[in-house]
Amino acid sequence: MSRFVVAFAAFAMIASYVTPSYALKPLAEAFAEQYCGTGASEALKAKVADAKCNVCHVGTQKKNRNPYGVALHDALKDAKFSIPDLKKSPKDAKLIAAAKEVMKKLEDKKPKGAGADAKTFGQRIKAGELPGAE
Repeated sequence: MSRFVVAFAAFAMIASYVTPSYALKPLAEAFAEQYCGTGASEALKAKVADAKCNVCHVGTQKKNRNPYGVALHDALKDAKFSIPDLKKSPKDAKLIAAAKEVMKKLEDKKPKGAGADAKTFGQRIKAGELPGAE
């Protein structure tokens, strides 16, 4: 019995380190719909599919965001976007449309603290790059 407990504890500890960071699935799906549809580069589609939650997050905790995740979080907050409502109604077309509109507005923005020669999030996406990758 004690071997089982030790093995389970070890497995749980390892799993906690390799689990991708938590993100709201409807936001991830909205991003993919917005930027990985017809006309999107295969490179971007593959990167988004591989990155999953890490399009916006970094590491294993949802509070850790990459530059795009920080900008999206701030923009959603400024737009008074209701994350609790999205959690309750993840298929709500109005909420998804509002999230996509916020994402669209970020296309012309650069990461906080980026230099003058840095690409905007939209330029990165059009170049087949993840918007928050460093």
